[in-house]
Amino acid sequence: HRLFLDQGFSVTTMDAVTQEAGVSKATVYAHFKSKHELFETLLRLGSENSLSLMPPIVRKGGKPRDELFAFFGPFLRHLFEAGAYKWTRMVTAEAERHPENAQLFYRCTIERITSSVEAYFQQLAAENLFPSEQTRRAAEALVAVVLLGPMQRVLLLGPG
Repeated sequence: HRLFLDQGFSVTTMDAVTQEAGVSKATVYAHFKSKHELFETLLRLGSENSLSLMPPIVRKGGKPRDELFAFFGPFLRHLFEAGAYKWTRMVTAEAERHPENAQLFYRCTIERITSSVEAYFQQLAAENLFPSEQTRRAAEALVAVVLLGPMQRVLLLGPG
């Protein structure tokens, strides 16, 4: 995955991938039909790894603020400390040329996180602690504030 992060999707060739991996083209193509399929696999695995750091967001009867912080905190630390933001930078830079990669990245990350937050808000709504008709919009807004704002900052200014 380092080649894609260093060079971008468009510039990375399968020749470079095979050289970096120390395997033949036949070996790579035995596992992946195309560069896009390889990239998709790396993106899915990376997203799964990042999202696995987020504990499930479950209503435990505590303060919603504390439960939401417990959900987002580990992911934000990983995003900025481990350099996971570099995937966002690369996919964003190439979104116009490769919208399929951007759409996949969105579905694998932002959409999954938003759906988890929406489900949590629905739990709050069941307890009459949240307006039930607002769960999706509120989830989208919270994810935008908590994740996308800091992400924009690190993409433009770096992780420091």
